Amino acid sequence: MTSDDYSSAKAWLADVKDEPAAGWTRGDFRRWCSMKLGDGSSSVYWCIQGDLFEYPSGKLLAKVEGVDVARSVVESDGDACHQLSRKLFVFRDPRTGAVMKQFDGKPVTHVQYPYQHITYRRNAHGPVTTEVAMGAGKALTRMAGNAVEVRRIEGGAKACFTCPVFLDLDTDQGRYEAYENYDYFDDRDSDGDANRRTHRCVWTRFGPAAPMTEEGVLHALAWRVDDWREVPERIRKYVEREAPTWRDAPRNMDEIKRLQREVKAPPFGM
Repeated sequence: MTSDDYSSAKAWLADVKDEPAAGWTRGDFRRWCSMKLGDGSSSVYWCIQGDLFEYPSGKLLAKVEGVDVARSVVESDGDACHQLSRKLFVFRDPRTGAVMKQFDGKPVTHVQYPYQHITYRRNAHGPVTTEVAMGAGKALTRMAGNAVEVRRIEGGAKACFTCPVFLDLDTDQGRYEAYENYDYFDDRDSDGDANRRTHRCVWTRFGPAAPMTEEGVLHALAWRVDDWREVPERIRKYVEREAPTWRDAPRNMDEIKRLQREVKAPPFGM
């Protein structure tokens, strides 16, 4: 895949128009890529804050705070969009707010994905499908088969994009199973409204979160900003101090390929 395979993401993504049809339209797909990833000229930042609960007791185990930084690359036919991103989460003590180092005497590993490459592909007679790559070397993991659904809510957001994720993987750390669901809400006007404050997401997850719990429920809210200075100060300062690479998304597919050769795969735990 070379740069010649891509068209200008900015021009393509700016053409967000509603079309009166059921299911996915070209306008829906452009709206989704634009809302989720921006226009490709720079990184966008999804700021995430939530809670991790023990299941089924409902005990609050940790506060979760993170950032998902992404950019888009659009293929020339306009029916596939690539998400080049990095993701970082930290667990905080629910009483003190301090970054957790141990839980019941066991070390807490925070979640840091050096990269994620997600391809969203619009099909002529079906849903938008996803293909995901992460990790490196022998731990390089590829997943496919999940789909994104678009809904229009009468009296509500102009578009809601629902992304269920079913994880059932053999990893170098054993079998990994979890379920996640992301609901993204986009309330921009159909004429290409540039208002980013309409971009919101609700994230729900059921699965292990070592070492806190083997079965846990995570519920989080996310919102998008386009300027690093708008990221909440606490997580912004943490990234600048502890993980400065996470200030920017991978710049192109060449960087993704290099990371697939070089980076250490993150632990499956979130």
